[in-house]
Amino acid sequence: MEALRSLDLTKARCDGVKHLLTPFVPAAEPVPPYVSALASDTLFQIVAIRDVSRSAISYIESLVELIDANEGFYDRQTKSRPRKQKVIRSANVDGDAQEHWPTQAASPTYRLTLQDAHGNFCYAHEIEPLPFLRSSPDLYPVRLGSKLLVQKGATVVFGSAFQLTSSICRFLGGELPHMNQDLYRRELQNFKREINYTG
Repeated sequence: MEALRSLDLTKARCDGVKHLLTPFVPAAEPVPPYVSALASDTLFQIVAIRDVSRSAISYIESLVELIDANEGFYDRQTKSRPRKQKVIRSANVDGDAQEHWPTQAASPTYRLTLQDAHGNFCYAHEIEPLPFLRSSPDLYPVRLGSKLLVQKGATVVFGSAFQLTSSICRFLGGELPHMNQDLYRRELQNFKREINYTG
């Protein structure tokens, strides 16, 4: 099992875990009640992670900051590039001060894109906070290519999306370096394309 952590599942053929390399086959057309159960334990690799409680604009802003911070090790107090100033266009001075206090940020809710050993893709939505996605405050809390074992009986909705709880999945870790190389730049371009961002 340890050897699989750094292998691309679509290329792995390990006899010891062959029973976990079963294909995930989504239903051709989901039928009511649109809910089924996974037929057998299946090993996946995580190929994308998204906090669905954040907007695409929020991701773009965070990614730009991360890319800028990683590109230049310049002193933050004497930046070589001026930062765009945010302009306050209006303010309500008559209202109650309490209502203008910033609200606490929503806790993240993650959607994973998973790939099985046969190249099939599916989504997995956490329906309760999964500890392995809370172990790091990073924008992408786990490395892409990490392995996730989803156990038999996991809820599958609409034929191709899992509802994950900590009791039906086991995070095995690992990574695929090629998936994480230039991740921030790739994701920034994807988010900009997604919303036709021109800024």
